[in-house]
Amino acid sequence: MHLKRVLPSDFPALQRFYKQAGYKGKASTRDENWVLVDYNEVICAAARIVLQAHERILRGVWVAADVQHQGIGSALLRQLSNGGHLSQCYTFPYQHLVSFYQRAGFAEVVATPHLMPLLQRYNRDGQKVALMRYMGS
Repeated sequence: MHLKRVLPSDFPALQRFYKQAGYKGKASTRDENWVLVDYNEVICAAARIVLQAHERILRGVWVAADVQHQGIGSALLRQLSNGGHLSQCYTFPYQHLVSFYQRAGFAEVVATPHLMPLLQRYNRDGQKVALMRYMGS
């Protein structure tokens, strides 16, 4: 499998993948959209990095249902890390995913003043998330 940046011409395929994965977000040219594809160029996993609250935020990692629990999500984060794409990146994982992100080089951090409203909003909405920043693997 290899890492590939999603170009606008590939957005329809990414949107189909998101829909199958249950993600309601949309691919945008304002964001960094990355996928891990197999040798047939089939998307196995996707990650989206957005600019929000003046910070780079990894909005999540989605893995195709038929290859979950096989290390594909970890491989995606590892390749993003190796390419320098997670530098200066935050994420808001659900509490049950904190250890997954820790293994990928993220650490829990105290919210900065401009990230605190986002963290509060997520937790107010009942999502129970942490704030983590990529520190390197």
